[in-house]
Amino acid sequence: MLMEIVGTMICRESGVGAGVMDSTPLEASRYDSNAENNPHYKCKMDRAHIFHIDDIPVFCCYSGGTESDSNYAFPMIRG
Repeated sequence: MLMEIVGTMICRESGVGAGVMDSTPLEASRYDSNAENNPHYKCKMDRAHIFHIDDIPVFCCYSGGTESDSNYAFPMIRG
């Protein structure tokens, strides 16, 4: 919640910068029965979707390991 508040303030006040959406794979424990297998990374994983303005991360959300950034981009941009 704190990251969302700070991210919203940065987006509104910055007035400059490029927005970038990227995701980071989070490899799961071998004991995690809920993690999905991602064929590209060849492991069980979750994913952190991160929206940056320039080099400042302003929003982050987590999903299953096969989720696409496109599912999370617009809600994060709307902030």
